[in-house]
Amino acid sequence: MSKNILIVAGGTGGHIYPAVALAKILQNNGFLISFVMGKRDKCESILEKEGFRYYRLSVSGMPRKLSFSLFAFVFRLLLSTITSFGILKKEKPLLVLGLGNYLSFPVLLSAKILGIPSVIHEQNFLPGIANRVLSRIAEKVMISFPDSIKYFNRNKIVFTGNIVRKEIIESLAKDTVEDFRIDPSKFKVLIFGGSLGAHSINQLMVNSLDLLEKYKSKLQFMHLTGEKDFEFIKNKYKEKGFDAKVMPYLHAIGSAYAFSDLVVCRSGATTVAELIALKKPSILIPFPYATENHQRFNADYIGNNRAAIVIEEKDVNPEKLAGFLSEFIDNPEKIISFKKMFNNITAFQSLNPEKIILETITSLMK
Repeated sequence: MSKNILIVAGGTGGHIYPAVALAKILQNNGFLISFVMGKRDKCESILEKEGFRYYRLSVSGMPRKLSFSLFAFVFRLLLSTITSFGILKKEKPLLVLGLGNYLSFPVLLSAKILGIPSVIHEQNFLPGIANRVLSRIAEKVMISFPDSIKYFNRNKIVFTGNIVRKEIIESLAKDTVEDFRIDPSKFKVLIFGGSLGAHSINQLMVNSLDLLEKYKSKLQFMHLTGEKDFEFIKNKYKEKGFDAKVMPYLHAIGSAYAFSDLVVCRSGATTVAELIALKKPSILIPFPYATENHQRFNADYIGNNRAAIVIEEKDVNPEKLAGFLSEFIDNPEKIISFKKMFNNITAFQSLNPEKIILETITSLMK
């Protein structure tokens, strides 16, 4: 009997990295893993590096207004469902695991018709429409935030938390930051905007540098810019004379977390899970165009526990950001206070996402 599991995941690194981490756990327990990803997703290098086979589907998010795009969406969804039948017939998985967005819909629908059990994992605090619909046909619904239970059928819910890559946790525990020059006397700030970078955060940070002139000798930055802004941002730090390590991207993000005293970033589900796991104080600027503003809900989960500063992009400016940073530098005890506030987030303190997810999946195969 085959021990195949099909994982449906795609989009940015924030979606694919937890899926790969989970795939490795399942692989180590004797399962054979294949992926389904979107046609336009650029995650193939990650999957190829780890040796996982993958298929592609042409599905996009559903337009919210009646238009030609809506009809095109329905047509692509129909074609993707037909393609999904072919994938499932070929792979013959024991189970299908969907990690959200419309990519999961045709695969899990096809699995339901073929009598193959399915599980969905909602990574965000506020579930998207796709997972709300799919929760009706999935055998189990795994959630990353305990308060998300109110959006689903309670009888199907399993609170698992979100998977944080083992290497990220170990980077902090070992306190090793290879290839980075660290000045322990300086206040260290990590800035990033997700795996693709965030132009507005990049601009905001470098536009704040003049206002931080008097703190120049006390600051050290690590800034992950994304490819497009890399040269510009790197040159800005150099021009202003600040101590900064600027990179377009860093696969070993654990090293960057280990470097930092404070993180300035977006609030995607994976990022928030990492901040909680590592107890990293942060300034969170939710992506304003995320569906249903779901990044704000993720950010508020930490912010409401006073372990992060949460500010909307429309409300932040160089003066405010510089003010936040200078306050942390002038009051070192504030970082300590923020770190202590993570102790209020008790739901995650003894949680073992890998173990719970593995148990949930294997229970459906008996």
